[in-house]
Amino acid sequence: MSTSKDKGKGKEKEAPQDITEEELNEFVSRLQVNLDELRERCNRIDDSMNEARELIKKLEVKRRKALTAKLNALIAEFSNQTSYGTHGFANSGFPLKIVYSGSK
Repeated sequence: MSTSKDKGKGKEKEAPQDITEEELNEFVSRLQVNLDELRERCNRIDDSMNEARELIKKLEVKRRKALTAKLNALIAEFSNQTSYGTHGFANSGFPLKIVYSGSK
């Protein structure tokens, strides 16, 4: 195998070898297989990310509903412990009950 000096830097590199058309076709075929496998992996990752986004949305809705229920319980407790009572508290400018109206 012949070598040539790399622009006077003292490094040697291999001279290009002749490659047959068959070897080139095999190489291209392997690259295509690798590319197809990468596409499949990317699609699976994309699907997993979409599932994760949907799960996060559902958890956010549950969290908001839980916070709304907790706030309503605090409002009810406050209205029971004050002189406002239920009727007076509702007329004081505060909502008597908060309803979560987010998407399901």
